[in-house]
Amino acid sequence: MPKRTNELYQFNIDKKRIKYVNHISTFETMSNELIMELFEYFDLYSLYLTFYSLNSRFNSIICYCQVHVNLDKIDPLYFTSFIGNFIYSNIDKGRICSLQSSMSHQITVLVNDIVMDRFILLRSLTLARCSIDLVIQILNRIEKSTLERISITSCKRFIGRKYSLTQHLLSAERHPSLRSINLRLCARGLVSLTDVEITTQTLNRLEYLSLDKPSEIEDLLHILDLLPNLQSLNSIINNLTDPFLLSIQVKQCLLLSRLTLTSSIIQISTLEYLLKIFPNIMYLYLDFSSRSSKLIDSQYWIDLFEKMHLLRRVYIRISIPLFQTTLSHEQVRDRVKLFKRPWFFTRNLINRMHTIRIIINGIK
Repeated sequence: MPKRTNELYQFNIDKKRIKYVNHISTFETMSNELIMELFEYFDLYSLYLTFYSLNSRFNSIICYCQVHVNLDKIDPLYFTSFIGNFIYSNIDKGRICSLQSSMSHQITVLVNDIVMDRFILLRSLTLARCSIDLVIQILNRIEKSTLERISITSCKRFIGRKYSLTQHLLSAERHPSLRSINLRLCARGLVSLTDVEITTQTLNRLEYLSLDKPSEIEDLLHILDLLPNLQSLNSIINNLTDPFLLSIQVKQCLLLSRLTLTSSIIQISTLEYLLKIFPNIMYLYLDFSSRSSKLIDSQYWIDLFEKMHLLRRVYIRISIPLFQTTLSHEQVRDRVKLFKRPWFFTRNLINRMHTIRIIINGIK
């Protein structure tokens, strides 16, 4: 009886081992095309550590698939050898579709090395915490007609250096294929719509624009004429109280579905007019200050939302100084509680430094 039990036990172990081996081999039995599609979701250095030197087949797949390079993930001890030996010797020009880095010394090494020739056909560029000079050098080295997405955050400017990133990027002649521009936390003067030259050429492919430096509303509206296919806009406006906006004719942006506006102060009539320019908004995010107690009226917002037939999600943050309104804190709290169906609202009321901050998050 014990012998029989041992045989059954050994049989079960062998069966599990065979099943485990078969499970391991299934990945290698995948087609080259499927593995290449899977590899496109990982950065090159991770693929190198995991699969390179496993066998000649995986070596070839890594070298010929479209790869992403994240310089931050590369071990600093092997950085120069990896980009100078492996990338330059094994990765062909055009195989690297995106580059990401948040360390200026990495970009400095890359720009001044011959391996930069492997990065000239980038489709996506993400840089953080680097100087404007490095950004200019990178933009001058890559092929401008292939660049589709660019994100630059925490960019510094040297004293005396005058350069406008927005003027450079919002140019159909330089970057005709751009679909997404994200400029966040850049030094003052690098991101400004005031100096952008208005031309007859348009950036037909640009779908996403995000700027974190204050702009005048008139500059923003002029820029929108260059972007007929813009779908998402994130911008800071100096103020939305200028009465001139109501007197000019601005054509509607029918494709814009996501709007994020931050303003120091806002006027009701200006806000209503601005929302008419974007009739097909689905996601609306507003952050502003106001002196009008009407903006605390739930029925006002409900009526405004009902005119926007495609609206599905709203996030509104209002800051109102109490001394500039006739309402008490209790009255404000009672008004905020009235936000109701057909929307599902979550509400938050903060009373700090004699200023009421109302946060309204709604889903239809």
